[in-house]
Amino acid sequence: MPLPLSKKNDQVFQLSLTELAFMLVFLMMLITGWMVLDADKRAHETTEKLKQTRLELAKTAEAAQLRQKSEKSVQTLLDAYKGGTYRPDDVIADLRRCTALEPENRDMKLKIAELEQQIGSLAAFLQAMKTLAGKDATQAVADELATAMAFKKAFEDAAGKRLDSASAIKQGWNCVTAQAKSDALEKERQNLINQVTFLRHQMESMSGNISGNKGGFGPPPCWVANGGRSQRLIAVEVTDQGLVVRPGWPAEREDEAMKIPNIKVLTGGGKPLSAAEFHAAARPVLEWSKGRSPECRYYASVTVSATRVDTSVAGQNAVFDHFFPYGKVTVQKSAR
Repeated sequence: MPLPLSKKNDQVFQLSLTELAFMLVFLMMLITGWMVLDADKRAHETTEKLKQTRLELAKTAEAAQLRQKSEKSVQTLLDAYKGGTYRPDDVIADLRRCTALEPENRDMKLKIAELEQQIGSLAAFLQAMKTLAGKDATQAVADELATAMAFKKAFEDAAGKRLDSASAIKQGWNCVTAQAKSDALEKERQNLINQVTFLRHQMESMSGNISGNKGGFGPPPCWVANGGRSQRLIAVEVTDQGLVVRPGWPAEREDEAMKIPNIKVLTGGGKPLSAAEFHAAARPVLEWSKGRSPECRYYASVTVSATRVDTSVAGQNAVFDHFFPYGKVTVQKSAR
């Protein structure tokens, strides 16, 4: 029996020729792809460089155009300057001249301001004249002039000297100031008369001339109305939360009340004050009344709405430590 023929071995390194050929083709494809990518990358970079170069060239061309325009403008200015009337020395001289004129300009501005003020006064005068009608305006001006001249002549006759415009203005202000002082002295004189009337009533009360009214001596009220009746300064409500202080003075005492030290603090806000806060706020008012000539006291009306007896008593004592009572203490029904 013949031996079987051995098969031809077509493998190298355990790989067939077909597999080797496939691997070689695959490697060639990889190398080709890498070369294509590299070429594309370089082409892209070259394109970007070309774009950048074009932009720089465009900017350079634009800069060159601007430089040419600038040179033309400078040349135009130089040509205009050469043909002009001003020279650097002339310009410097003008600047120095302007600097030397600054004080004169300031004086002119002040004069202009004064003239504007005078124009404003004249405008107001003309407006006042326009409000008058025709012949009445002329007659009113004539009456005013006649009054002014009569006053001037009377003053000159009484003083024995001539009155010019500046002196007339000064004397007018002096008259206004003197009148204001006279009004204040008259008000103080009337208040003193009322205080004397109040003290006389106290003396009559002590001697029993006024039946049913028993009183004692002490400083008179700081404010007394005609007829000898005292006027109050503040109205105080004693509450559980504290002392609520409100203005109690009459309308004609408004200006005098505002001159009293710490009065705005004492009556400000309307919020309750503790006894200590009330003492601190009312003490300057008491010291002010003691410093009057003659020494006097301000009056306060008291209303009690506190529900606790100790709070009510403490609140009333705090008030009457600094003020005289104005009438009887009013106790609201809710208070006990």
